[in-house]
Amino acid sequence: MTVVDASALASAEAYGCAPVTADGGLARASGLRCPVEVIGG
Repeated sequence: MTVVDASALASAEAYGCAPVTADGGLARASGLRCPVEVIGG
């Protein structure tokens, strides 16, 4: 996970929304406290 990824996820957690990404690995990262929606494939 990059610093940019971590910042985006922290922002999503703070605002109570689910980030949308095409990065399936990011969605499977441990310790997430918000749902992550994966698009594409």
